[in-house]
Amino acid sequence: MQKVLFKVSKRIKKKLLLLFLFWILGSILFVYESFNEFHYSEVVNLAGKIRGGIQRATKLYFAKDFYNLKGIKAEIDETFKRLEEKVEKLKFPIVDWGRNVKPTEVYSCWNSLKRNLVYPPSPKKDKTVLEISEECWLKANNLTNFYQQIAQRNTFILIFFYTILFGVSTFIIVRLALLVESEIKRKLEKNLALDSLTNVLSREAFKEIFHNVNNSSFVETASIVKVDLDNFKRVNDIFGLSVGDEILVRVAELFKNNLRKSDIIGRCYGDKFIILLPNTDLEGAKKVAEKLRKTLESRIFKNGIRITASFGITEVVKGEEFEETLLRVNKALYRAKEEGKNRVKVVTPFEKEGSTSSPRGNKV
Repeated sequence: MQKVLFKVSKRIKKKLLLLFLFWILGSILFVYESFNEFHYSEVVNLAGKIRGGIQRATKLYFAKDFYNLKGIKAEIDETFKRLEEKVEKLKFPIVDWGRNVKPTEVYSCWNSLKRNLVYPPSPKKDKTVLEISEECWLKANNLTNFYQQIAQRNTFILIFFYTILFGVSTFIIVRLALLVESEIKRKLEKNLALDSLTNVLSREAFKEIFHNVNNSSFVETASIVKVDLDNFKRVNDIFGLSVGDEILVRVAELFKNNLRKSDIIGRCYGDKFIILLPNTDLEGAKKVAEKLRKTLESRIFKNGIRITASFGITEVVKGEEFEETLLRVNKALYRAKEEGKNRVKVVTPFEKEGSTSSPRGNKV
């Protein structure tokens, strides 16, 4: 299962990378906007403090409390400095001041008011202070409302982005889950289709491919070869099943290495293999079988063991069932065994037999 998941991870690497980038982008934006959100609240508070300070300063002037008025003016000046520092740190997504009051306009208005908030008061000055203070308060109020709107818009953008991020991430995660499930299922099905020992096709998988090839319009003719290792039971009895299994693996590799990529090999059971040769007539199949027989006969396996095999061949008839072809190729294999093993025998669909003789041997 770990190997399956490892191979699956290679196929979904791009989707995982995309998901990772989405979350990195989201994390960066979250940190950035959280930082901005903190400054937004401070800017709104400072702008509101200036607005309230202008009201208090005006009231103290008309109350002729110039002692406390001096402290309020210094406090408002300090608040303007802090506001300027905070505004410089803010990054507005889209800032169109339009008719909104800029901080510099409020500060300019405050300076005009501050010049009149001095002792001694007079009726003319009182009227000027009243007019300027009203103008300053309106501008400060406008500025406060503007910052609040920016903060609300920023929050909306943040929520909208995270909604999109969550939706896209959920979609990618679901797709990944489905892909992983599909890949694991496909891989497991593939593993089930292979013989666990020799890594060639299982009998059922071979049977399914046989039907596909036999019904294909791209395959004009085909032959099937069945192989039975001679006296293989003696190998298991003398050297043990582990050695026998190792030899079966090596025999399967030998066959695969001497076949075309289009040829299909499977393991029936025990020491028997079956080979499908698409677009190959009986003469071509006999040549392939002879090549395999001679190559196997010349090979020396573990512990100096030599193996021979008997081969049965028949031609595949279009439209016939696998079992019908199997009965015929079994008949050819039986004749090869009966006539001394280590040879190739052919049975045609019309029971016309041909053979290729080969040296006899009683090798294990």
